[in-house]
Amino acid sequence: PFLSILADARIRETLRLMRRPPDDRITNEIGREICQRTGVKALIEGSISALGSHYVLTLEAVNAATSEAIARLQVEAESKERVLHALGGAATELRRKLGESLASIQKYDAPLEEATTWSLEALGAYTLARRTNVAGHAREAIPYALRAIELDPNFAMAHRYLSVLYSNINEPELSKEPARRAFELRDRTGELERLMIEQWYYYVVTGEMDRRIEALETATQTYPRNPGAQWNELGAAYEETGQYDKAVAAFREMLRLSPGHVYASGSLANAFLALNRLAEAKEVCFQAAARHMDSPD
Repeated sequence: PFLSILADARIRETLRLMRRPPDDRITNEIGREICQRTGVKALIEGSISALGSHYVLTLEAVNAATSEAIARLQVEAESKERVLHALGGAATELRRKLGESLASIQKYDAPLEEATTWSLEALGAYTLARRTNVAGHAREAIPYALRAIELDPNFAMAHRYLSVLYSNINEPELSKEPARRAFELRDRTGELERLMIEQWYYYVVTGEMDRRIEALETATQTYPRNPGAQWNELGAAYEETGQYDKAVAAFREMLRLSPGHVYASGSLANAFLALNRLAEAKEVCFQAAARHMDSPD
């Protein structure tokens, strides 16, 4: 909750404004320009290098305006299998050096290999699934999610993401089993991941919209600056239960945190339509068109 991370959608939009591909590799120079264009204070850089059979990991937070180091950490992993464990410890210590309180870290911390997976290969496949889906290819993303689960059957977030992908291609029955499996594994994750797994389970498996909204409201209250999917999901849940004024507020907050989020723009326009606020719906669409936002919807 202490850090506000720049949203992926905002990064992709900024890359487009820089006349670069939205999936361009972000170097130090490009990262600093993104930070300066978006008003972000710090850039966190990571590197990994082999040292015999060991690996040396470096994390450094630098001032985006001056390139001066704010905090720097270097840790060593005894083997490839211990890289994520070492990285998780380094990330926790970096949060402390950036000013997060010990009480906050203790409450909102989970070992990285539990919050995600112990397997670098599984994490790589999961990342490819997310990247492919964000590019608008949900069906093509499914094999990557399946591969992540094959490599680590206890990878809770990969099960949840597979369920989301099936839902995205309009296969609601196929989405139920991975949602159930993620729900069974939810205690192995971090707090935000657990809440997102629960709300999705209540949505696609049990249909308990009140419990879904409760989980999402907790997620947005606990992590108010996080530009992840919880604001968009909360808006969708409000919309599906006819709470259109609340839906408008949730989608607006999502767009404040992540101005390039195309689905939040479309959903905000729909919420305004439901409220018969046609001029505002039209304005949202014009703004999205001016930003060259596009989606299959």
